[in-house]
Amino acid sequence: MTYALEDIGQSLKAARERRGLSQRALADAAGTDQARISKIENGDIDLRLSSLIDLARTLGLEVILAERHHLPAIKAMTREKAMDADPKRKAEFLRNIEGNLERFLVEQPDNFLLKRAKNVLPGLSVVGLTETDLSLLKQARTALSNATPGSLDALTPILRALIRLRNEKAHGVLESESAPRPAYSLDDDDE
Repeated sequence: MTYALEDIGQSLKAARERRGLSQRALADAAGTDQARISKIENGDIDLRLSSLIDLARTLGLEVILAERHHLPAIKAMTREKAMDADPKRKAEFLRNIEGNLERFLVEQPDNFLLKRAKNVLPGLSVVGLTETDLSLLKQARTALSNATPGSLDALTPILRALIRLRNEKAHGVLESESAPRPAYSLDDDDE
């Protein structure tokens, strides 16, 4: 069993389970038998491409070819979408954060960090967020609601955290505070 076969088998199994299908029900829908589905999910069968496409489409999936450098973003989007925490709370937090950012941008229209934080909000609305991510949004909402234009410097850590969260979700890469940074950049505040 190769890693690729095992990975494909596990993906097919996860899709089957998300749809609430038994192996037997999937086998009936795909025109095969339960034992073959079991072997496919365990990575014991090297499927022909046409068989993989048929099985994937039965599960509501599509087989695509993507450039390798796009895989982290694709995996992040599909993984996070599957575990999206309370979408209503997410939307409420994001609306409130956006309203507060707009309020501060009236006072300081040239503040790069405020503009950058506002620009990442649409990206956060389309990715899946965990409960931990929602707690960060809640913190941001509270901090922005309680802040005054004179206290914007105190908001820098939470604004950077919002930007970092969006980058992690969009690019599938965890950034750490201790990660090496380039010696220079075009925009020092650009995360």
